[in-house]
Amino acid sequence: GYRFPYGGVAVITPFNFPLEICSIQTMSAMFMGNRPLVKVDEKVAIVMEQFLRFAIAHGLPAADVDYLYSDGQVCNEVLRGG
Repeated sequence: GYRFPYGGVAVITPFNFPLEICSIQTMSAMFMGNRPLVKVDEKVAIVMEQFLRFAIAHGLPAADVDYLYSDGQVCNEVLRGG
């Protein structure tokens, strides 16, 4: 059957395999019409920032993806709306 977008999707990646997991989850969310919020571990923030810059430079709409890196406490508050 046909699937409908959820709207916003949190893409939370660990410190190991950040590029592989983030790219698959982010692109899957966008293919389904969702807007991903990418949260990465602060240890690998530069890797993911470079990935998103590359993707935006090659056609990814910058307004369709949000990027957040911080420790877990701050991200929990953001994701819960607090």
